[in-house]
Amino acid sequence: MIARSCRLLVHRIPKGTSSKDIENYFIQNTCIVPTAVENIAWLANQNRGSCKVTFSTNAHAALAFESAPSSKNTKATTDSIDRPKKTITVVSYLGKTYKNVVLGVL
Repeated sequence: MIARSCRLLVHRIPKGTSSKDIENYFIQNTCIVPTAVENIAWLANQNRGSCKVTFSTNAHAALAFESAPSSKNTKATTDSIDRPKKTITVVSYLGKTYKNVVLGVL
C-alpha cells in the first residue's frame, strides 16, 4: 500500500478517548512515532469523533497503517472511494478498551 499523504485518519473515536491515547496506540502497536496528532473533532449530538495523525513521510504513514493490528483479526477493506481502512482497538488512559475505531488512509 502506498499512502497518498503522510497523514492517516482515525475516526469513530468514542468519547473518553484522547489524542494522547491515539498517539500511544501508534507508538505501542506500530513502533512508529507520529509527528503530530490533531485534537479530536467531536460530532454534534454523538459520542464519536475523528482526528488526523501526521507522520514524517508517506512511507512512515504507509508502514504505520500496514503494521497496525486490526480488531477481530479482520483484513483491511476499502471505503466508498477505494481508500484502505481497518478497524483497530484503542485503549484509553483509564484502561478502557474501544474496539470499533477505524483507521484510514488519506
